Amino acid sequence: MKKTILFSVILFFIAGAFSLYLNKYNISADAGKNPTVLIDREGYLPGEEKKCFFLRDEADKNESDVFYVVDKKTRKTVFTGTMTSSSEGNVCMGRFSDVKTEGEYYIEAPFIGRSYAFRIGKDVSLIKQKIIFDNMKDPGRDGTIYDTAKKLLWLCRIEESYGADSEIKAFQDELADRLVNGEATISYNDITDAKDDITFRLAAEVSYYGLLSKRGQEEKAAAYLKDAQRLYGEISDITSRRESMENDRLMFLASASLYKETGEEKYHEKILELYEKMKDEGAIKTDDDAYLSGALMYLSTVHDTDIDICGEMMEGILSLARAYCDNTYGSEFYIIGRDKDLNDMADMLYITCVIEQTVISREYVDIMSDTMHYYFGANKTGSSLSGREYGGNMGAFLYVIKEIEEREAGQ
Repeated sequence: MKKTILFSVILFFIAGAFSLYLNKYNISADAGKNPTVLIDREGYLPGEEKKCFFLRDEADKNESDVFYVVDKKTRKTVFTGTMTSSSEGNVCMGRFSDVKTEGEYYIEAPFIGRSYAFRIGKDVSLIKQKIIFDNMKDPGRDGTIYDTAKKLLWLCRIEESYGADSEIKAFQDELADRLVNGEATISYNDITDAKDDITFRLAAEVSYYGLLSKRGQEEKAAAYLKDAQRLYGEISDITSRRESMENDRLMFLASASLYKETGEEKYHEKILELYEKMKDEGAIKTDDDAYLSGALMYLSTVHDTDIDICGEMMEGILSLARAYCDNTYGSEFYIIGRDKDLNDMADMLYITCVIEQTVISREYVDIMSDTMHYYFGANKTGSSLSGREYGGNMGAFLYVIKEIEEREAGQ
């Protein structure tokens, strides 16, 4: 009986001491409930640049700048690093790119806290792809024509660049069916309206037509081309009633989409006419969804193009990518330093990815990786943005993850 009481007392003091240790160093026994050490919750590829962020209290500014990467299984420290402070002072960054061995880890920093556990492994990219793809397939999300069309358009881009498995192809079929069968709802809000619905539906259907043709499904493909041509007539009628810069950009996308897949000269003539008009009126906006999508359609066609216009389009896209990269490299805390609109983030990622494919550069790969790590949890809330509802652009994140995977694999 005495031994039992003594053992209980010892356990009580050990538990108390451990609790004091956790309190002293702000380390949660259930690490990450209110995270102060921010990492990519889904993990890192072995060869990727790896960063973490630390949120410090004002009182802790003069404490140690050391942090530790700890093997979750063995509890042994595998890497010791030093934090870099931001100009704000309360956010610090640590690099641990030298940790490349596959396994589970967590990061610990005295006086600050401990991170969630995370993985380093070659399968991390596939896990992230599945998370994004499952979110895209969620029937409760984004049922408008615009968002459904954007999802299909992204999956078509993915197949063109990286190929597609049976699951992606099946989802393409499902999305295309929703568009032509009227299952998707009309968009009437402050971002999109019927014009956007028609134009992006056209772009998605004609891109899908191109893929079906390559698969040898000629009869099915012809039906989607016919519907896209019908939609072209609709958007032509709508935009001709009232001239505006926005309408010109929508017609530009519609014409570029059909020209890319059909090569019909009438669409090319319309592209050239609209481009010169937009240029004269200052209506070219590289960060506009319709203009950017149209420019990329025109730049990727196998049919005849105007070399000078292609050069101007590429320079505009490159300038936008450079600005994003300059902001990122101008401050290593740019990724985490502000709240970001997910649609803007998706557009900037895709633009950076397009430029990276043209001008092969490790710099662009690192920027895309940093942004994706932010997306999966290395942000000031510590929570993943990947589950947020934000429209049809989530396909951009899937596209970029595939590009990063290829680059990290050395392809």
